[in-house]
Amino acid sequence: MTSIEPVLLQCRIRPQLAKEFAPHIDAAFLRFGISDKESQAGFLAHAIHESADFTRLEENLNYTTAERLRAVWPRRFPTIERAAPFVRNPEALANEVYGGRMGNGDASSGEGWKYRGRGLFQLTGR
Repeated sequence: MTSIEPVLLQCRIRPQLAKEFAPHIDAAFLRFGISDKESQAGFLAHAIHESADFTRLEENLNYTTAERLRAVWPRRFPTIERAAPFVRNPEALANEVYGGRMGNGDASSGEGWKYRGRGLFQLTGR
């Protein structure tokens, strides 16, 4: 199997990041049998999108306006007043929106923050 690094460079991933991530992606392809071009393309497209071209490996929960929080989570924040305490408060926000879901304990457990989106695919939840 050849390295995926040239493909990452064709996808305009920064050269240093392509070099850093290629061996890990190659290993994942091998381990999980991702061998056909279509499956590899799907994997890469998803990873590149979710990680902002491999530059973000942790979910950004630092929202600067209550209006944006309402737009992203309309059911959780039906009003500006409900959203306001979570503006520029990423830990509290993660606990609020991910607490009691996806295997996490309730908001007071801190598991929403502990298990926020991370990695190339921004996997969220316990």
